[in-house]
Amino acid sequence: QPGRGDAAAFRAGRTAASPRFLPEAEPRPATQTLRRQLAKALFMNKDASQANVREAKGIFEDLTKTRRQIFGAAHPDTIMDQQLLDDLISLLPASRGLRPV
Repeated sequence: QPGRGDAAAFRAGRTAASPRFLPEAEPRPATQTLRRQLAKALFMNKDASQANVREAKGIFEDLTKTRRQIFGAAHPDTIMDQQLLDDLISLLPASRGLRPV
């Protein structure tokens, strides 16, 4: 069954086998796309933990900043990452009046 375990297994595999698989500041489009996919896997799941949502938020904040610097604010990828960031912010406890898990 697909779920948050898949993202955790992916993260564990990339850190154990290849620590630079998804480097934080790598501006290459393919790397940024992989980071977007990881972030989406972390939060676009009905069973996503608050820790996963917070991790995805950090990834999207970094992606949006990097894409804005490289491509500009009007680029479709920058806009998409910002929209995904806005969507996941609504899942955080502070925005829903819930306490953190």
